[in-house]
Amino acid sequence: MTAPERYRVLLVEDNELDARTMSRALWINGQCSVDRVADLTDGLEAVRRDAYDCVLLDLSLPDSDGLVSVETMVTHSPHCPVVVLTGLDDPTVAVEAVGRGAQDYLIKNSITPELVLRSIRYAVARHSAETELLDVKQRLRTMDAREQIARDLHDTVIQRLFAAGMTLQAATRLDSREAIAERAMVVVDDIDVAIRELREAIHGLHSVSPDEAFAIEVEKLAASFEASLGFELGVRLGAMPTLPDELRVDMLAVLREALSNVARHAEATTATLTVAVDDSVVVMRVVDNGRGPGVADTDQPAGDLAAPGRTGNGVRNMRRRAEAHGGALVITTPPGGGCELSWSVPLPAGEPARKTTEAS
Repeated sequence: MTAPERYRVLLVEDNELDARTMSRALWINGQCSVDRVADLTDGLEAVRRDAYDCVLLDLSLPDSDGLVSVETMVTHSPHCPVVVLTGLDDPTVAVEAVGRGAQDYLIKNSITPELVLRSIRYAVARHSAETELLDVKQRLRTMDAREQIARDLHDTVIQRLFAAGMTLQAATRLDSREAIAERAMVVVDDIDVAIRELREAIHGLHSVSPDEAFAIEVEKLAASFEASLGFELGVRLGAMPTLPDELRVDMLAVLREALSNVARHAEATTATLTVAVDDSVVVMRVVDNGRGPGVADTDQPAGDLAAPGRTGNGVRNMRRRAEAHGGALVITTPPGGGCELSWSVPLPAGEPARKTTEAS
């Protein structure tokens, strides 16, 4: 006879009486081991640190309340099903909780060991089925994409290369060297086109667009400075159009220089980075709460470079990169102190003029 499956459960409950009642119900059935925390913060840390089969989540917690707790837990633990606990017998809340990612809903005053175990078992099974379904859908999308790429390769690249081979074969029957050379150049042009189409087809296997790739590069660069900054950098990236390669390279170089200045000279404890498009202008801002810009950060004469602050050629380089794209660099002290660096250039001709919403 197969032994019953055991479940490791995380109980997120601040009420001592309710926690004892639930723990007893889980203990009686003999199929659950339980860890308990009293607030959402500790719950998120627990699911990050350990592997649980299910989370039992109270809707009224000291540091979070209501359906926001469900959204937060589901977002931070997509691998683990969530069952909501509440003292209210409200079907509307039940539907909302499931709509926000919970697998089930238990009312505290009607809990029995059998009901709790059945809810956990069903939640685990449903969550596993949903995960497998998503995986199948992703595989189908990948298969569809690959089939389309295979068709494109057959219809364009392979046919073009086949035609090039036929052209070379026909050229062997020509008498004139000039005619053979002319035919060979046609084939070379066809092969160049085929190579370009092949590269485009290979690129189609990757789902990351150039603007998404740029956002990833910005986030990686920001993360690489957190150790030298001594704190987590706040990053807000708005939706970006596809930018020319030279502009993206300059933006990353400017960002690297700006963050380096903050790490070396600002003595800041917080800083934020914003990259967005505002009225046809690409804008990067780095704001910190440090000791403010030195004379060398501004448009003061070069003879004043000995003044305290972020000195050297970095600011000049950032300004030159902005001016090369018809833009500008402005460094100011915000009303609350610190330093704000704003690097802005107009969108290249042909790019859509749009206002973007910054997203954390």
